[in-house]
Amino acid sequence: MVSTDVPTEIELRDILPVAIFERVRDRWGPMVWRVKAARRVEFSHLSVLFESRTTALWQIHEVLRVESRTSTGDIQREIDEYARLVPGPGVLTATLSIHAGSAAVGEVFSRELDTGLICLEVGAHRCPCRRLDPDDREPAAIHYIAFDVTESAQAALHAGEPGWLRVESSVGCERLPLGPETRASLLETLDLGRPPRPSADEPSSDTFIPILNADQTWPSW
Repeated sequence: MVSTDVPTEIELRDILPVAIFERVRDRWGPMVWRVKAARRVEFSHLSVLFESRTTALWQIHEVLRVESRTSTGDIQREIDEYARLVPGPGVLTATLSIHAGSAAVGEVFSRELDTGLICLEVGAHRCPCRRLDPDDREPAAIHYIAFDVTESAQAALHAGEPGWLRVESSVGCERLPLGPETRASLLETLDLGRPPRPSADEPSSDTFIPILNADQTWPSW
């Protein structure tokens, strides 16, 4: 049974050895890909992937696997890099990927993060993005961002008011509705501060525990 105490941080003990991760990767991966598909919003020039503890853990494990990193120092460095993507109370985190347009377009998007390039809208409530790292000032294809979702915006989302993600840029403006799966997944993340007890058969996408053999141990995901 999964504990009602939902972990909100990532620690060394949460990371599987590479050899064990490779054994469970094919079973864990499809669930993570489904989670990512529900939490990704694609615009013309960029995409926004709303992160969760599960997606952050997956990214850490993938980097360690691909780069064959096994030392405690290497593992801790990856934790320090990606743990910031774990959402907190009233906060949604996301990876912003700029995947189209010229270098000049990418520079504009990177610069306009300071003016709320991406905005989460729920009914009349607006939650502009901010940089997760205030020192992240260089133009880049990837930026880590966060949305501070007010209590009133959360209540509106629960009440079924229309939800949108908007890009407001000098390059162009787009506004896309949050689909049912995206909406449900974001609500699940925002509700983690007061979660129901997850089912052992269908764990939360933010607290998923990969199924290992009985003679193995696993972190408290």
